[in-house]
Amino acid sequence: MSANRMTLLPRAIAAAIALVLAATLALALSAAPAGAGVQASGATGPGATASQDSGTREGEATRADFIRTAEPICARDTRRNVRILKGVRKQVREGKLAPAGRRFTRATRAFTQTLRAVLDIPRPAEDRQLLNRWIKYLIKQRSYLAQISKALGNGDGYQAQRLSLLLIRNANQANQSVRGYGFQHCLIRPNKFL
Repeated sequence: MSANRMTLLPRAIAAAIALVLAATLALALSAAPAGAGVQASGATGPGATASQDSGTREGEATRADFIRTAEPICARDTRRNVRILKGVRKQVREGKLAPAGRRFTRATRAFTQTLRAVLDIPRPAEDRQLLNRWIKYLIKQRSYLAQISKALGNGDGYQAQRLSLLLIRNANQANQSVRGYGFQHCLIRPNKFL
């Protein structure tokens, strides 16, 4: 029975890693202050923002602006985390929990950096409540990721597995909260990290 649990551990940890990383990206993308404007690449002047479309008030973000700005950040972070977490499942399977924990710590730091980068993206007023709920799930994801890295660093594989399952559950809830919003790369997909 003990060997059976250890077989499940790498899968659960890998899935947890994927979810945490995606959640961090999503959190970073959605936690922007309400009135902040994103400078458009072709915009000129001190007040020009990417959200100045004909149907919105000046300086107000739209859903399309939010998605257009967030998706490249999420895609970049996903690629970075795949690189950081590559081989972590094998490390866990071989009982090398401390090195796996260090990789999770690096992934947590990367997720935090991405989160900070996305905080500058303005959230549309009509979607603010939805995005705030999503952000709460992403904050939990970051917390679970940090707890998993601590558990692995302490050599507690069973605690890491338990946290990985919570991470997966939370990722599913985060994805469900923004279902139909238009995200592709900002959804948490643990299979990318398995």
